[in-house]
Amino acid sequence: MNKSKKNIWGSLQDNAYLLYTVLFILTALIIFSVFYLGGLTFISKGDGTNQHVKALVYYSEYLRDFVKNLIYGHRFVLPEWEAGIGEGGDILSTLHYYAIGDPLTLLSVFFDRSNIHICYAIIQILRLYLAGLSFLLFSRYTIPDCGALRGVSGALMYCFGSWGLRWTVDHPYFLTPLIYLPLLILGIEKILREKKILVFTLAVMFCSLSNFYFFYMCGIMAAGYTVLRLALVYRRNKEELFRTLLRIVLSAVWGFALSAVILLPQLYSFLGNPRVGYNAAMKPVISLEDMCKIPEMLLDMDSYWSISALAVPALILLFTSRKKHLMLKIFAAAVPVMLIFKIFGSIFNGFSHSVDRWSFAVTFLSSYIFVLMWPEYIEGHKEKRRPMFIASMVYFLICILLPESGSKNFLVSFSILGLLLVLLLSDLIAGEKREYLLLASSLACVLIDGLYMYSPEENDYAGYVREEEGLYETLYKNESETVRAAAALDSDEGFYRYSGELGLNSGFLHGLSSTSFYWSTVSPWGQNFRSDLALLDNDVYIYSNYDRRTAANAVSAVKYYVSNSEKTPFGYSFAISTNVNEELENRKLEELKRELGTQELSERQINSIRSETERYEYVFKNDYALPVGFTYDSYISREDWLALSPAEREWIMLDAAVLEGCDRVSADIGELKAPDADTSVSINSISADENIRVRDNLYTVTDSGSLELKFRTRPESETYLYIKGVDFEPIDEYSLYFGDDEKYDPQSLYNRTNFNFLPFMERIDTIKDHFLEKEVNSAGIHVSSPDGEEADINYVTPYKKNYGGRHDFIVNLGYNEEPLDSLTISFSNSGIFKIDGIEIYSTGMEAYPEKIERLKENVLENEVWEDDTLSGTVRTDRDKILYFALPYSTGWSAQIDGEPAALYCANDMYMAALLPAGDHSIRLTYKTPLLREGARISAVSLVLLAGYIIINRRKKIAIMHA
Repeated sequence: MNKSKKNIWGSLQDNAYLLYTVLFILTALIIFSVFYLGGLTFISKGDGTNQHVKALVYYSEYLRDFVKNLIYGHRFVLPEWEAGIGEGGDILSTLHYYAIGDPLTLLSVFFDRSNIHICYAIIQILRLYLAGLSFLLFSRYTIPDCGALRGVSGALMYCFGSWGLRWTVDHPYFLTPLIYLPLLILGIEKILREKKILVFTLAVMFCSLSNFYFFYMCGIMAAGYTVLRLALVYRRNKEELFRTLLRIVLSAVWGFALSAVILLPQLYSFLGNPRVGYNAAMKPVISLEDMCKIPEMLLDMDSYWSISALAVPALILLFTSRKKHLMLKIFAAAVPVMLIFKIFGSIFNGFSHSVDRWSFAVTFLSSYIFVLMWPEYIEGHKEKRRPMFIASMVYFLICILLPESGSKNFLVSFSILGLLLVLLLSDLIAGEKREYLLLASSLACVLIDGLYMYSPEENDYAGYVREEEGLYETLYKNESETVRAAAALDSDEGFYRYSGELGLNSGFLHGLSSTSFYWSTVSPWGQNFRSDLALLDNDVYIYSNYDRRTAANAVSAVKYYVSNSEKTPFGYSFAISTNVNEELENRKLEELKRELGTQELSERQINSIRSETERYEYVFKNDYALPVGFTYDSYISREDWLALSPAEREWIMLDAAVLEGCDRVSADIGELKAPDADTSVSINSISADENIRVRDNLYTVTDSGSLELKFRTRPESETYLYIKGVDFEPIDEYSLYFGDDEKYDPQSLYNRTNFNFLPFMERIDTIKDHFLEKEVNSAGIHVSSPDGEEADINYVTPYKKNYGGRHDFIVNLGYNEEPLDSLTISFSNSGIFKIDGIEIYSTGMEAYPEKIERLKENVLENEVWEDDTLSGTVRTDRDKILYFALPYSTGWSAQIDGEPAALYCANDMYMAALLPAGDHSIRLTYKTPLLREGARISAVSLVLLAGYIIINRRKKIAIMHA
């Protein structure tokens, strides 16, 4: 090596952070080469497309609009409510999880819609880099002799672990805890060792600002670390223990206060989120099958909690070292316990369903143990390294012998480990070269894991992302543009909402209100509305439409309906259609021209391309559309409303508003129901095929069984199938042969004799399937009618993560001019379906136009939207109820003629105010709950922080002068 190269390498060795930066860049270039070479973005086809990148686009435009208003308009404008968040929602509480608060997303201000994918990739790479950097800071502070090679090896192992590589292209914000967990623990150590609180305070602030969800997890981990660390350090000095604990708590509170501007509104929203604390079922431990997988999955890049193969000997060395590192031993021993017992996954997930998203801590722990045990690799005696080698190979063999093991990255990484240990045992490499060998080995394992993760021939995580070509069309060219075109034809420039067969968050980037919603933070009222009307949307945070149910769309002020066919709710007329794949079609035609070397294509070639790409979208206009503000003459209590069937609940909302907490005298629900409002239809017969056995309300399904219902509806009506009290219990293979419960019909199941005729291995597999029983998360019910109507009910069992407690479902069979006389219900899962009742409702539409006209008698006029405010006028000749088809939130306040007016939750989801007779000016204003209170706390805390820094700086200067 010549002198200049020696100087460069020497500089790198002397500066751990420079060495880390250089090796990080080189490693990232190799691992992510598949993206550069393949023209791929970092945006996944699932949540990356539907949520994360859309949030980043919105935030970039939000920031630019703020800057423009500030510079050119001299106005400080930060909108707090957005019509395009579903049917309308809070910007901060919805987008904090995805963009708002994280300092890195401020970079988006320099990017527009055409190049936002570049910003997305830059931010992801920066997050990985900062994760490794924070780990390096922590390691070098807590391990006094942590050299550059030692610390950098652990940092690369940490940031390029399975957690980092997996979520780089899936959920970007899942990388934030990798950055902040080491900083939080570093801050605690600073307080313990130097009594300095600033690092911990700032770490708490930035962690809570960036992502409340993972801040909650990191907070639990930091608290656990603090308690155990203090117990071990100050077990004989309780006074110092409590003094240090108080210092840590006060530092954390200061960090909370600094972030209160975002933390308080988000905490308020989080506590009201229906995803938090819902009653999902949870078995106490994972299945036996998953237990068997734990040893191998700790090294398999397919799992959340994979660690590097080089960390295995480090763990062995940790537990063989006597009277040392007790705290790390406790944490390491706790990991398999926490993986097996599901209560820990539930605690870390806000006492909701159990998930292993806390397992980023496993990557942190294993990487740190590797760095800590580094000298044992390098300097340990042969007698100590030999047991490490033997134990590692035994562990490897155990993993190989367990079921479903042997992924390629696991095998290759362990081969590198084996070679490394052989070289260390043989003493062929000595001295400083051992450190280079260990660094090279850790780099090799990192590269193998990364290439395995993204390689098309292996795990192919790169196959889950969007290509750069066509991304713009995917994000922005959706049904919203077609709806805009329909509105333009109608000269509709005011507020309108659309529904139908929609993409997720389809109206968001167009600022259009739609019934499509897919964000992690959701208000409870939208879920209540869907549940109480027994709508098919069964997820607690994913909403699509109202299943073409006419009355539900009416009270939601839906004006346009998008469909891929001509099926719409009653009362809609054709407005416009468009080929949504026109740009893709043109691109394919141009590609074919280039491929054939011609300027003209034959009609057959053109039609061939069109048949592959052409997809028309139709927009229909509601002939009976209600505006965003209309009036009711009367109301009923929610208690009376819930006493009705879900079908009756929907239609009675056209006669009276449903109000909760109103002190005005409610209407008589019996008088509101017209004589023809008894929509129930008698079912003449229910017949089951040979794959279903019926006993009382239990339907035992062995192989895709189906039921046929016979009835007769009225003509010119909308028909509903109501299935209530659905529950499901799967039947595993073992129970099919030996079930002795009376609910199983033995005539339809195999008996013991038939089981004994099976080949031996099939019998073994059957018994194994029983003992390795998996949790069944959902069961499918398919409904079809003779006129071509089809619908699917996805019954979500209590074991599914997005279980919302739904057991009642209504399927809309559409509007039929001729009577409907039969339908088929098919079950896709083998098991026992418990169904409390099956009913048919048929509602005539004769009175529908009159009901709508009555609601439109007095409406909000002269409607103006500006800066989170809706204003208008309304005239009434009697006392009425003014209804707003905007999702209810405590952030809304109302003024009638300049005086504050109470707002009620109306129709389970929307808002209403009591309106006296006369001419009135109306003003609705939205303010994010607790935002202003949080801003005041943050401002005061920031002033205190500035003062603290200045005072400390002056003290240091004074000490230096002294």
